Amino acid sequence: MPQGKHTGNGLPPRKREMVLALLRSGHGIREICRKTHVAHDTIMGLRDIEIEQIRTGKEILAARCDRIAMRGTDHLIAQLDHPNAATTLSPQQLVPIIGVAIEKSIMLRADPTIHVLHQHTHKHLHAHITETSVDNILAHLPDDVTDSQGESIPVIDVPPQKALPNESG
Repeated sequence: MPQGKHTGNGLPPRKREMVLALLRSGHGIREICRKTHVAHDTIMGLRDIEIEQIRTGKEILAARCDRIAMRGTDHLIAQLDHPNAATTLSPQQLVPIIGVAIEKSIMLRADPTIHVLHQHTHKHLHAHITETSVDNILAHLPDDVTDSQGESIPVIDVPPQKALPNESG
């Protein structure tokens, strides 16, 4: 780096790491100055370098998440096209892997225009599902669902399916 820039390159390694550790843990610049006796401009320079390294690391992780999502989606499509082919991951394993990879890719990019809303509205049931229990579950579901802003989310009414001729019951 050109001379005159405050990069922290002249700091002893232990002091440089101490400053970086304090920056990472959220301490203020003035507080770090008092604790380490390092100049304000030097700490600011180290912070800028650290921020760029974090940004680069996030970009790399986001690209890897994109790659996982794409490969997982390709793998899932291949399984759907050829259901009898031997595979290492089932669709039940691939779907959450793809979903997490996509979500992490979005979150790592930290685009302020992207809003991810998580809404966990179902209850976990640990029982054998029977026709009676399904009817009971359906009876307890809300007629309308709202998002975090109180806006109504449309509920799709799906008619019950008739049993196929080769199914018993």
